[in-house]
Amino acid sequence: MSFVTWYCLPCVYKIPNSETHLRSVVTNKCPWNAYRGYGKDAASFLMDRIMDHVAKVTGLDRTTVRFRNFIQPDEFPFPQVSGAMIDSGDYAAALEQVLGMIDYEGFPQLQEEARAEGRFLGLGSARS
Repeated sequence: MSFVTWYCLPCVYKIPNSETHLRSVVTNKCPWNAYRGYGKDAASFLMDRIMDHVAKVTGLDRTTVRFRNFIQPDEFPFPQVSGAMIDSGDYAAALEQVLGMIDYEGFPQLQEEARAEGRFLGLGSARS
């Protein structure tokens, strides 16, 4: 799993100055199990945590940071620092579609209304 995670970095984001190092530790207590995409979920989790951190530090919206760093459709095939080659995608269009489906712009109002009723709503964004 660690090798696949390392191999997938930096995922769908165009980060030209990235360097990755891999160190694996073997144990019989590991909670992981084989499944489809083994390691890709960890790579996605890592990169989306990084994107959220960049958003927090810069004061930008989380989706703005993602849009600015996506590999663009005209840049494919796109080589990763690991040697992996991503062949296609339109990540901005996919995120725009999802944001429209969930009414991202209207979410703060929905969140405020829920808080007034004693409910707490959150909104996460990630890719997989």
